[in-house]
Amino acid sequence: MSQGPAKVRQRLDQVDDDPDRRRLDDGGFLQESEDTVDTAGRASAGAADREALRAGRDLIDQASKQDRRVLGWARVTDGNPCAFCAMLFMTPQAPDYDRQWQAVTRGMTGAEARRAWRRRTAASSGHWPGT
Repeated sequence: MSQGPAKVRQRLDQVDDDPDRRRLDDGGFLQESEDTVDTAGRASAGAADREALRAGRDLIDQASKQDRRVLGWARVTDGNPCAFCAMLFMTPQAPDYDRQWQAVTRGMTGAEARRAWRRRTAASSGHWPGT
């Protein structure tokens, strides 16, 4: 699976090295080329979304650090949060969960952070995932 321009170039170079694979009447070649470009487009769009969201978060973070009136953060969710967001938002221990989340997942993002959090909660409850 391709993940960005370098991988797309690598995949297309592989196809280019095989003269039998460059035929426009070869359905497999056309499908592989289309899949490669399609995957790269999705990866690029996802990266653009993440960077756009990060810019807004960074702006708020920097502005709050410069404003002495800022006391902290308020978590906000929509009317249909996932189970994890609901746990963080709706429990009296929400501030504590937030501090724990920050400590357990420092330097991690996405699935890696969720796995670290699950390991921590499983270890503290005495239950391991899958049991």
